[in-house]
Amino acid sequence: MDAKVEREILAAHADQLNAGLRGTAAYPPMTPDQRSVLAPFLQLAEWLSETLVAVEPSPVFVRRLSQELALAATQSQLSLLERYRKAILVGAATLGSALSLVGLVLFYLFRQRDTAQTTPMT
Repeated sequence: MDAKVEREILAAHADQLNAGLRGTAAYPPMTPDQRSVLAPFLQLAEWLSETLVAVEPSPVFVRRLSQELALAATQSQLSLLERYRKAILVGAATLGSALSLVGLVLFYLFRQRDTAQTTPMT
């Protein structure tokens, strides 16, 4: 059986359970083959939906969670800004080092050229 079809059947069953249907009335249309394979999962889902009770979080919890998430997002943005600053600093240091190296090479080349021009030819 196709896994995608299995997921669709199980999702449809979950929707039926959330709508309040129970038993075979909550079963979506399926072949006998599919029913034999998925029946244990459908029964488990129904049992869990009867056993588990939806819990409404307290307003204090919701407010605290919201504050903590906002703080985490702010800290994440700050750390991203710090990483950009470090990247710019490293890039500037690399560029400065490269320019220093180019300057040294040019100095050496010009010095060699000047030395060659001032040396008397015999």
